[in-house]
Amino acid sequence: MLREVTEYFILNNFSVSVIGRDIQKLNYFTDKFPGKKTIDLISQDYCDTESFIKAVDTNIKLHGIFDIVISWLHSNANNSLLQLIDVLAKYNSKTIFYHIKGSASSSLAQTKSNLFNNKLDYREISLGFKIENNSSRWLTNTEISNGIIDAYMSKKTKYVVGQIEPTDRRP
Repeated sequence: MLREVTEYFILNNFSVSVIGRDIQKLNYFTDKFPGKKTIDLISQDYCDTESFIKAVDTNIKLHGIFDIVISWLHSNANNSLLQLIDVLAKYNSKTIFYHIKGSASSSLAQTKSNLFNNKLDYREISLGFKIENNSSRWLTNTEISNGIIDAYMSKKTKYVVGQIEPTDRRP
């Protein structure tokens, strides 16, 4: 779902590490950008906390600390999120951490105080929905990606893609 975000950073000459469960989907990036040496693919399920954190830690040791992390870990992986924060903070508190959250997730203040404790430069991106023709729908992958790119470019600490209210209009 974040393919276009990844492409944005690759096309803007960032070194990019991509973590995903499906190696065939990850290979899309090396197929689309053949010969690009700044793409590192990590096939790993973030729900397997121990292996996920080991993969992140190994990547950091090989390539250096991440300047920017764009993280969309679902709530069933809160332990992975906590350990990811800890491993990043262990190396560098200057990492800008974009935390992608669904529209029903907790607020910035709650997340920041409960999870981050000023360990990283925390930025929250809340994904909402769109109301069109008197009905609502979830955001498309392109809308999500464009919103995340806009959030990155805006440098705001809190950014909403689409709308998150009124909550009774959520699809």
